[in-house]
Amino acid sequence: MNALYDNWIKVRDEDDNKLEILKAVSVRYPIAGLAPQLWDVELKQLTFYSDENSGMVRVRHKKWKDPSRWAWFLVSDGYLIHPDGTSQAIYGGHKLTELNLDEQSTLDYTQFFCRFVYGDDGAFNFLSGPNDPVLSTINPEALARVIEHIEPAEYLGPTVADKSSHLCRGMLFYGDGLFRAHFEVQANGLIDMLEDDCIIESIGARIHAALA
Repeated sequence: MNALYDNWIKVRDEDDNKLEILKAVSVRYPIAGLAPQLWDVELKQLTFYSDENSGMVRVRHKKWKDPSRWAWFLVSDGYLIHPDGTSQAIYGGHKLTELNLDEQSTLDYTQFFCRFVYGDDGAFNFLSGPNDPVLSTINPEALARVIEHIEPAEYLGPTVADKSSHLCRGMLFYGDGLFRAHFEVQANGLIDMLEDDCIIESIGARIHAALA
């Protein structure tokens, strides 16, 4: 379960839709120059969107100093939404297509939602397990501490009161801390953190997860 990091499709410079994507991005995000050869553009479908034409696009200028930096967008039938760290931006994407939540897509959606909704200390990184790609960005000493305590994300089934809502749990790397958290994911995309327990108060590292 790596909803954000697996199965991206690279758009080639010669593909007709690369320039169209960059033009659409430029309307919602300030980018310098639209020459396709200056940009990496990648697309992916999202398991929790029922419309196969909906998903994500990410773009990266080839001269940006940080190679891990991408500008991310939700996309549906050519309409783009730029996640800005608020839940409202995520919910805007749901207005374009319905959510499809099951065992795997509930975990994928929770990871996606937490990654793009920011608190005072940055993104809520919902970790899939000890091999989650975001952990590769922290120093070896901190990584060893996290792996010692990390548990795989787990789907817990539908809620008793409402079968259209789903429960899951997993580890959150937020700010400088590691937490074990339980979530309720509703059919409309709303997520409630039901409880969280601090496992490591100060890891000694932070995950750099910029929105752009």
